[in-house]
Amino acid sequence: MKKTVISLTASVLLLMACKKDKPGEPTYPDCHVKLNPTALEFINLPLNRYYIYKDSANGTIDSVRVTKSILEKRYHYPHKGTNSYFDPGRPSYYSEKYSLSISTASNQLWFTGLADSDFYFDNIQFRLLGNPLVYIDSNFYFSGTSDNISHNSFWYPFNSDLTRLHTFIPMLAIEGTTYSDVHQFFSSNGLQPTEANYNASVYYWAKGIGIIKKEIISFNSVKTSLLLRYG
Repeated sequence: MKKTVISLTASVLLLMACKKDKPGEPTYPDCHVKLNPTALEFINLPLNRYYIYKDSANGTIDSVRVTKSILEKRYHYPHKGTNSYFDPGRPSYYSEKYSLSISTASNQLWFTGLADSDFYFDNIQFRLLGNPLVYIDSNFYFSGTSDNISHNSFWYPFNSDLTRLHTFIPMLAIEGTTYSDVHQFFSSNGLQPTEANYNASVYYWAKGIGIIKKEIISFNSVKTSLLLRYG
């Protein structure tokens, strides 16, 4: 995630709305930093859901399942000391982290991903929703690793930059099944496709389903996995 310091206004609001910690006896705060719920609808997959994928080049079948799907709520206590970036006057807070692992029948990782929220170092779009005070992380990247290549496999909001490209696909047919409202995410290491160390990935996500297509690209090869079925 892009690490930017939050505005003074947001800091003041947070200080006013959250409980201060008593020395030596931290309290549970009323401040929560949450991953964007719209984005979580795509990547938060049910534990033990299975997927059957087909390699488009040779027809090889991969049978995988979700072996880890954890949305954690973590408690943060302000750091103290002159060498700490954190202001000891700031309150404690909760943040969210989501972890996903998809594995083969032999327990080899087919895909692993992580999304994290960080109040003090991210650009937060905050909303006051009564009590408690809830801040929605508005700049969130889901870092994914597959075939030993790590890229941002999903991000929200759906935008593009020099090394990441988002495309909305209203309808996409894959192996006889038509999916609607598909989001395609292309991410590369920034090199040119003609360079030997070039690598990139393309992930196609459908809400409520997960990854329906995956492309892992290197200098001279493309490995494409197509979803046949899931359940």
